[in-house]
Amino acid sequence: MIFELRSYQVAPGRLAELVDNAERFAVPLQQANGFDVVGCWTRDPDEDDHADFVYLLRWESQLARQEHWQRFLSDTRWTERQADTGANGPLVVSETVQILHPTRFSGLT
Repeated sequence: MIFELRSYQVAPGRLAELVDNAERFAVPLQQANGFDVVGCWTRDPDEDDHADFVYLLRWESQLARQEHWQRFLSDTRWTERQADTGANGPLVVSETVQILHPTRFSGLT
């Protein structure tokens, strides 16, 4: 089992929009494509008004991760939504992806 920690630095003033999009569209579509979404979090804006949206995914293997991401990213519902969302400029300024391997003593193995 592996975990994927994804963190998005959100464009100033657009955190509520991104959270709403995640709740109503992105997370349900990810789940429909076989994602195990463990949880989602936000971080308060910094001095430049950038906030973060963070979520954690659980995968059985790296191969399962790759297959599910490929399916999700090619889903026409996602590609069409991305085009619509980008009409007002990007919601995300930058993103970080970390693959995490639980230790044997973490209680997650």
